[in-house]
Amino acid sequence: MFDLIWKFIFGGSFVVAVSALAEKGFPQYAGIIMTFPVITIVSFILVPESQLLPLAKSGLFGLVATGIFICSFIALRYIYPSKPLNIMGAIALWLVFFYIYRYLLFR
Repeated sequence: MFDLIWKFIFGGSFVVAVSALAEKGFPQYAGIIMTFPVITIVSFILVPESQLLPLAKSGLFGLVATGIFICSFIALRYIYPSKPLNIMGAIALWLVFFYIYRYLLFR
C-alpha cells in the first residue's frame, strides 16, 4: 500500500509542477518537466530484479509511442483548434501504433 501512496505523491507533484509552470507562463520548463521519467524511476525501484530488463525494453516502445502521441497532437493543433479533439486524435493514433506494434511482436 505504501508503494501506491509513494507513487501518487511523487507523480502527483510532477503533474502539479507542470500545471503551475504552464499557468505562470513558463511552458518550456513545463514541457521539460513533463518528460521527466518519474514513473520509470519509481518502477525501476519497485519492480523485482528479474523483471527490469523486460520493463526497460517495453519502455523503449513507450518512448516511441509518446513521441508519436506528442507529434500527432502538435500536427492536429494546426488542423483543428479544439484541444479535446486534438487529444482524442492523438490517442487514436497512439492506439493504432500500439496495435501495429503488438501485431508485429506476436505474429
